[in-house]
Amino acid sequence: MLDAVIVGSGGAGLSAAIALREYTDNFLLITECNLGQSNTMMAQGGIQIAIGTNDSVEKHFNDSFSGGNYKNDKELLLLMVSKGIEILKWLNDLGMDFDKVDDTYDLKSCSGISEKRVLSKGTETGRAILKVLISRIKRNSIKINTKTSLKSISKKKTFFLLKTYNNGQETLMETKNVILCCGGKAKDFAKRHGLGTTNQHCSSFDFYPSLYGLNLKMRDEKSFQFHPACISLNGPLLGVPVPETLLSLGGIFLDKNGRKIADTDLKRDVLSKKIMNAIKNNIGVKDKFAYKSVYLDLSEVFDNCSQDALKPFKNFFKKLSYYGIEPKVDKIPVTPMVHYQNGGIVINTRCETSIPGIYAAGEITGGVHGTNRLMGNSLLDILVFGDFAGKTCGESIIKNTL
Repeated sequence: MLDAVIVGSGGAGLSAAIALREYTDNFLLITECNLGQSNTMMAQGGIQIAIGTNDSVEKHFNDSFSGGNYKNDKELLLLMVSKGIEILKWLNDLGMDFDKVDDTYDLKSCSGISEKRVLSKGTETGRAILKVLISRIKRNSIKINTKTSLKSISKKKTFFLLKTYNNGQETLMETKNVILCCGGKAKDFAKRHGLGTTNQHCSSFDFYPSLYGLNLKMRDEKSFQFHPACISLNGPLLGVPVPETLLSLGGIFLDKNGRKIADTDLKRDVLSKKIMNAIKNNIGVKDKFAYKSVYLDLSEVFDNCSQDALKPFKNFFKKLSYYGIEPKVDKIPVTPMVHYQNGGIVINTRCETSIPGIYAAGEITGGVHGTNRLMGNSLLDILVFGDFAGKTCGESIIKNTL
């Protein structure tokens, strides 16, 4: 009998595993993909932490509450923004190295925030964070089953029974606790509605119906977020989002006739709606790309920004150039794509759900971000609540063994 099974190997799952290891080694982390292959790895822009001279936890809270359309769980949101500096210290201790200028953090902006507070590592912040988390996972000899999909969870009298598959072979796991850190259903939502998505391909969510069978409490389940500027060119660039830290430097969205639709500084949900309305009104670009699109013109960014300001995006620009788009002169075909599940499992500040023994953290939960997440808050979310989920579960295991 296992003490716990952690489902998912993105930032939330790995953080939970690192925390839980302080209490027990009798647990297993399962992931449907390879270790770390997750939406966390695809996170580009950065992580919001209020460390600027004029910034504060209160400002971070207010920006996020407004950004979430005032529908966030205030307790969860306050906890997340309050833990930012602690998370930064933890990441630094693990070996994370955020972008700096003259030994000072290079804080960036994005839509919906009142102060520069986004720390980044070029345009591969998620990948860099995962690298240091995986290093600690390996050092702690945490047991992992990769390419293992969860098909169902059922509640027995004193434990949970998990049905899993690996290479077509069914395995039943008995565990006292379950920590769900496996992301959201954005890919599934996109597929059902014939939409594009930014999410990685390796996630099925076959187990989700069994959560309803357990009567696990949910909230805001129909709330999904679109990233407003995803490349719609067929080929390897399809679905790649333009980093919002880049959009914060300027640029305009244009219709098929070259007329302005919107600037780039609007909140994700507002900007996405403007672009989708333009497409609906037949002033978008049809047929040439994988999805009906508009154009993003970044020429003013290159005209007005210094080389130092553009330096963090050099790998993104190289990728565009490699596949035939010269962002300094070419208009980039983009369209909103399904990016994030805002709602999900209801949790408290200890990551406990409505079912004792089931914990959850990250995108699979609801409440932290209301009905619109600000860029940069997801990485903070998964690290803060992944850690809490592991610690809370560990404390419960110790308590029940005394």
